[in-house]
Amino acid sequence: MSVTYEWVIVDLQVALLHDSMVDVVVAVNWRYQGNDGTCVANVYGLTELDPADPNDYVPFDQLTSQQVIDWLILKLGQEAITGFQNQIVTELANHNYTVVTRTLI
Repeated sequence: MSVTYEWVIVDLQVALLHDSMVDVVVAVNWRYQGNDGTCVANVYGLTELDPADPNDYVPFDQLTSQQVIDWLILKLGQEAITGFQNQIVTELANHNYTVVTRTLI
């Protein structure tokens, strides 16, 4: 079974002022999604980030999703991500139905 994985940033917790920096991201609410072409499975989490470094600070309005994802990967580590992937593969293998997304009118 081939699974495609994707990080989804749900929202960010932000300190309005931290060590003279404005709108500093302190935590990330995320979803790690696996799709096997038929079904989708997710792992959810909230990860607190290390304190922002004033020498490496990126203003909130200049942040990209990829930067936040890179922070998550660095903070969580490959071992945890591999565990998420194993969890997703197990959940997908246990699905005996097809899931589709529909929008209410």
